[in-house]
Amino acid sequence: MADKRPDAKFRIGLVTATVWRNENSHSIVLRRSYKDDRGEWKESDQLFAADLLNAAKVLQRCEDYIANQ
Repeated sequence: MADKRPDAKFRIGLVTATVWRNENSHSIVLRRSYKDDRGEWKESDQLFAADLLNAAKVLQRCEDYIANQ
């Protein structure tokens, strides 16, 4: 099986948006990074209110990227 990699990835602060190419379209995965109690980095799909501006900015970058494909 081939190793599927994202088409693009955009990060601002703790928020990352990953662009995946499907047959005829793209999909976006939005994640927030955080450190757990042991100090290890983890990811979550839950955002805090303070993450919303960064989420909007990375989603805009995704939209710009897709529009230029």
